[in-house]
Amino acid sequence: MAFDMAFNVRATDPFVTDQNYAVAVAQFGAGFIYPHTFTNVNGYSVNAGFLSGAGSGADRSNTNDPRIAGIYFITSATDTLRVDLSSGSAPGAGTYTIDLAAGDQATGEQEEIIVKDDTTTLITVSAATSAGHFIDATLVDRTASTTWNGATVDKTFASTTCNVVVNPASGGIFPCLAHFRLTKASVNTNITPRRA
Repeated sequence: MAFDMAFNVRATDPFVTDQNYAVAVAQFGAGFIYPHTFTNVNGYSVNAGFLSGAGSGADRSNTNDPRIAGIYFITSATDTLRVDLSSGSAPGAGTYTIDLAAGDQATGEQEEIIVKDDTTTLITVSAATSAGHFIDATLVDRTASTTWNGATVDKTFASTTCNVVVNPASGGIFPCLAHFRLTKASVNTNITPRRA
């Protein structure tokens, strides 16, 4: 079963027009706090949202790619974007392609973002960024532009819970999550084996 859902984080919706596979997770809009059913233009749906909402959303640049137009940042307590992979049209456990952007158009920060399969760490972003720079899923620093050019990685989820932890380190640094996307290609289980 195919699945494609992205979360573009900011303060308000509408601020920019999201891609058909993406939904806005706007701090002051419906569905910011978990659980909420998000449905994108392509018809895919999933239950997701931030567990506490202890941070703040911010609109940054409406000329950037919508994936990096805004951010969710947190100053002290940790917060988590939870995605239930067995809800809506999400197909459950399995291998997903992950795209993410951690950074801020306006300021440089120490990014501390952890992608987990329930409690098992899959990706750890721990890097300083300059203003207008974002760390992608392969941990490469990318410059903001009208087209997000971040690279993706494939990760296997043994559970049906995806947690994206926005985790401030000590010293008052503000990690920023801008974009998170999960894609799972459909698998054809009706392939006839090739005869030798």
